[in-house]
Amino acid sequence: MRESKGDGEDFINEVASISRTSHVNVVSLLGFCFDDSKRALIYEFMPNGSLEKLSTKIDH
Repeated sequence: MRESKGDGEDFINEVASISRTSHVNVVSLLGFCFDDSKRALIYEFMPNGSLEKLSTKIDH
């Protein structure tokens, strides 16, 4: 994720919301990193790639 400004409260709230999401078609959030202005979300591995990649192939 890009470097973020602020105290990180919004980021922590988003992590809390995402972590409560559970659906067969949505990858699970496994963890996160919050270090000053650097933040990262860690999701489960997708062996077949992302839907974004698939939609790019369909559009062309």
